Amino acid sequence: MDGAATEQLYSANGLAKLAGVGATTIHNWTVRPDRALATVQAPSGRRMYRVSDLRRFIAQNPDLRGAAAAGRCLAPRNSQAASLRRSDTSGASAEADTAGTEAETLRAALRDLKTAVDASIQAVARSAELAEQTAAAHREIIAALQVTVRAYDSAMTIVTASRTRHD
Repeated sequence: MDGAATEQLYSANGLAKLAGVGATTIHNWTVRPDRALATVQAPSGRRMYRVSDLRRFIAQNPDLRGAAAAGRCLAPRNSQAASLRRSDTSGASAEADTAGTEAETLRAALRDLKTAVDASIQAVARSAELAEQTAAAHREIIAALQVTVRAYDSAMTIVTASRTRHD
């Protein structure tokens, strides 16, 4: 059986946690116009991800923001070598490795947050611009209605005055 067909599938959030990046980063990598991160459509219709596809994507796009950190988080680990390393390192070294990975994850999350905040600021600025344009259009309509009401009043005054003189 094909290994990719049996490989575990992850949501964007799940894959982001494994890779030490934000879910927004995974989404951004998925919608890239060229060399996008491959997805699998689950029977439910949700977009799902494979770790092997993410590894391949990182190898093809090493210069992308977050790719190096994700690559380190996803680097294959030989369990025997890892055991030897653990026995050769002090607890402080293991804690430093964990802190480094957590710091990379935090940096990636903060970059994603900044991107989201920047997009929100742009949306608010555009909203304010559209609100001002709408208000200006409303002022023009009100002015036109005032002219129309004055013309109507004037016409009614003339019609009423001429009937009063002829009666």
